[in-house]
Amino acid sequence: MERRFTFGLEVARCYDLRRDDAAVLVHLLELEEFVPEELERSPLAGW
Repeated sequence: MERRFTFGLEVARCYDLRRDDAAVLVHLLELEEFVPEELERSPLAGW
């Protein structure tokens, strides 16, 4: 579960670097559904 979360967060970050806001939103919403508590606590999610 942790690997899947980290990978999903990294994918969202890559889309952010490409300035693809729609893709970032989709990935973050999926992560929020999957593990909402991890998304709140992750320092990587605060970029």
